[in-house]
Amino acid sequence: MINDKKNTEIAICIPTYKRYKLLKKLISSINKNENTVIIVGNNDNVSVFEDHDFGEADREKFTEIFVTERGVTAVRNTLIQYCLTEFVNLQWVVFIDDDQVPSPDWLQELMKVAEKTKADLIGGPVAKVPSIETYWGEGATNTSYLPVKEGYVDMLNEGGNLAIATAFLRRLERKPFDPNFGKSGGEDFEFFLFAFKSGAKLAWAPKAEVTEIIPKDRLTLSGLVFRSLSTGMYQTKAEMKYNTKKDIFYRIMKRLLLLPAYTARDLLKYRRLNVCLSLFVRKLSSIVGACFGLCDLSISRYGQN
Repeated sequence: MINDKKNTEIAICIPTYKRYKLLKKLISSINKNENTVIIVGNNDNVSVFEDHDFGEADREKFTEIFVTERGVTAVRNTLIQYCLTEFVNLQWVVFIDDDQVPSPDWLQELMKVAEKTKADLIGGPVAKVPSIETYWGEGATNTSYLPVKEGYVDMLNEGGNLAIATAFLRRLERKPFDPNFGKSGGEDFEFFLFAFKSGAKLAWAPKAEVTEIIPKDRLTLSGLVFRSLSTGMYQTKAEMKYNTKKDIFYRIMKRLLLLPAYTARDLLKYRRLNVCLSLFVRKLSSIVGACFGLCDLSISRYGQN
């Protein structure tokens, strides 16, 4: 329930689809003040309040809006439009996914970096925690590629831990998240490319961490290959909107040529065959996916966890 729309400065937006227990856990973990609201974008036609995990008291914690068009891209865009329309003095739209849990100072850390950098987009790390132990799990959840230092960057991590300045959103002459990536995934990566190419400032908040529990189907060999393959594919398709095929092809070939060196580095760093092998599979699958994307092939990831 929203009491004073004029004083609302931050809207925490949560896309969701039939993950009631996870949503309940997330909302219970968010620390917010009187100038912050929580808006849930429900991609189902059944209210979350129909689930027994939610009671009348929860209606005071957040507002639920329904999004009939399927896919997280549509939900993100609808949430942004709703917030820009409803809250005239809104300063930030902050996204977090329904399967994530923020650290206690998560929102404050995002806003600290926002104040320091005056950036248009601020992202933070997502710690991937395997739901079960598998041979491929540690490599599948490895996030060593993320920035360590606070400050400006030219690319962010994902849409699940992201603050966007409304001043930037109100200047856009397009939907923030491209609907063409609604089924393949990658609407966040394309948005970051677009924002950076448009002159937006992107910043990294390393202390604004959220945790995501990775389901077992993504911790198998097939899950690792599919996820990496589709990621490489949609990232390349997004890059083709802003770069030439020739430049992208050279970058893919460079990644392929450097793969043995990266694998040797991982062996020296981790000294564990399962971790190094899964990182090799992950990198190789991403490169193959990039080649698919360059050939304009598509893989649907909608409906995958």
